[in-house]
Amino acid sequence: MEGGKIYFTLTSRPVALGGNAVIGLYADASSDEALWSWHIWITDADNAALTALAETYILPSDYENEYGSGSVRMMDRNLGAVYKEDGPYARSFRAPLYQWGRKDPFPWGKVIFDAQGAPQTYITYRRPVQTSGALGQYAGYTGNTYYATAHPDIFITTTDGSSYDWYYGAGKGNGPAFRNNELWGNPTGYEVGQKTAKTLFDPCPPGWVVPHPYAFTAFTKTGGTAAVASGEVLVKGAFVQGWNFLYNGIDATYYPGVGYRYDEYGLFVFTPSGYYWSSSPAPADTFGAWVFGLTAATVYQRIPDPRGFGLPVRCMRDLATP
Repeated sequence: MEGGKIYFTLTSRPVALGGNAVIGLYADASSDEALWSWHIWITDADNAALTALAETYILPSDYENEYGSGSVRMMDRNLGAVYKEDGPYARSFRAPLYQWGRKDPFPWGKVIFDAQGAPQTYITYRRPVQTSGALGQYAGYTGNTYYATAHPDIFITTTDGSSYDWYYGAGKGNGPAFRNNELWGNPTGYEVGQKTAKTLFDPCPPGWVVPHPYAFTAFTKTGGTAAVASGEVLVKGAFVQGWNFLYNGIDATYYPGVGYRYDEYGLFVFTPSGYYWSSSPAPADTFGAWVFGLTAATVYQRIPDPRGFGLPVRCMRDLATP
């Protein structure tokens, strides 16, 4: 750090290859807690180009009045993807995954390499959320924003006692009263018309936010969950580890089925399905947050998933940004 700025260099990987990294600022060399961290994303388009490439999804007419617009502008690739591609070996798969409400990414893939360069099939740096101790004791608990910020490299694994949420009410307990629904800026996003407000913990670049859950209604004729065989799903071509969804009646955008990182162990599971975070908690507390999902047979609108899972994010242009 020099002059209030952080500098870093790439010594072995050409910048042209793109990729992702997380860098952290520590008080000194002996500290094991970051003051803050930043996701460095090197893709084939800068933020201005990504804005120009944004795709305008046309929503069912039912949502126009509630959101003040009949459309949303979405990024053309998953957050962290180096390229926009489709197909079974597309590099668009290799984008990082996020626990709901956290700003720092975790790697995609069955095999990752630890700090010593050894291959691992699970995240080496993981720690279970604490569900015991003195209630209200913020310091020392893993299940709070302080710990998550101070340890951006640690995947906070979940337990049945935490309802599969990495956040445990800062040590105060489990259940709706102790959840933090505001981490991604849309605490009542399950209600139509509620918009995402940019927060410190939103992982998307400046000018972008995690989308509200109704952004994906553009992909079915009714805006609801539908079986592909019903003809209600708006797609172009066949399922190839994902769907090319028609978002305006003409143009298509690819959503890969990237799998997920399991909440209890951090283990990566690659499946022919994809589940994408929204900024909204689920109305029921059991599973935590709403996702958009896809398989070869069905497209799911607004279904719950445990917040401790590692899932991809597709960013939406911030409505407050021109």
